[in-house]
Amino acid sequence: MYRHLTRINLSGLLVLTASWSCIAAPSVAQLEQLAASNDPQAQYQLGLAYETGEGVNKNLVEATKWYRIASDNGHQAARFNYAQALELGTGTKRNPSKAALLYTQLAVTGQNAAFAKLGNLYSQFDIEIPLEDQAVLWYHLASEDSPQYQDAYNQALQRQYNARQKRQVDALQQKEQQTLSAPLEVIDATPIKSNAPFPWLHLMYLLLIGILSALFITREFRRRQRTSASEQSTQQLRQQIELQQQKIKQLTKHIKIISERYQNVANDQPTSPDAQLQLAYARFGFDFADRQNLTIRHLKQRYKKLSRVYHPDAQGSEEEMKQLNLALDVILNRIKQNRKA
Repeated sequence: MYRHLTRINLSGLLVLTASWSCIAAPSVAQLEQLAASNDPQAQYQLGLAYETGEGVNKNLVEATKWYRIASDNGHQAARFNYAQALELGTGTKRNPSKAALLYTQLAVTGQNAAFAKLGNLYSQFDIEIPLEDQAVLWYHLASEDSPQYQDAYNQALQRQYNARQKRQVDALQQKEQQTLSAPLEVIDATPIKSNAPFPWLHLMYLLLIGILSALFITREFRRRQRTSASEQSTQQLRQQIELQQQKIKQLTKHIKIISERYQNVANDQPTSPDAQLQLAYARFGFDFADRQNLTIRHLKQRYKKLSRVYHPDAQGSEEEMKQLNLALDVILNRIKQNRKA
């Protein structure tokens, strides 16, 4: 499916591919080493290897992952393959709207192969690309052509992030209403799927624990009913269930408060270094006490957890990962400055 992409007349790609073909084909182990060093061509070649099964067991999930990574690093052919995977649902969840956004990025650079792909997508699906995502795309292209659009691009990124935060808060509130209004017998113990950044993550874990505890108590209550438990034991179980529901309600309120707190920081337009630092701390979920004794090791541990939320494979996005990396750089610089002081 993807391996024939190099035959498509994508300007600028054939030269790069030809330069590699002049060298003896590297092994999968060599490709993995190069890919780990962030070599886009090696990442693309590794994706082809996993797709075709040449030198490695065929694995479309791994193939799509390496296409996505190479695409993030600007590899045009990999971007086409990743868009096609999203279009067809090969090795990843089907997402026609995101595929259309990637095809658009290729089309505006003159890649003719993307034209028909866009036509097919808009003919077959109801493509819904949020306006803030479109603004990020076009301002990004404009900023590459002229530095005067860099501020507009940064503001578009902020609006995109704020819009996604609002959708996440709305979804959480709706989930809270459904949970609190549901009968005890049908409390949903399914983890809430969210793209929200830390500090939501640890609170979501607590919320999940509370729901699972309520479910366990409910099952115990039923078991005791079947074995003719005493009325006193039944009443105690009911009280425990009510207590768990109160804890769940409190946790969801805490999540909302943290979201609003971060929103207030994000809306301050972080143009000064101090404002950027405060926003970076908020993005990582560090409170005032955390900042006093923050170490690089602690920071990297938090970054590893956050990456699992922001990463596109975890229903995050490329721009959210970019914002996370920018925040990491800001905090690292502050820690290094404090060490020198």
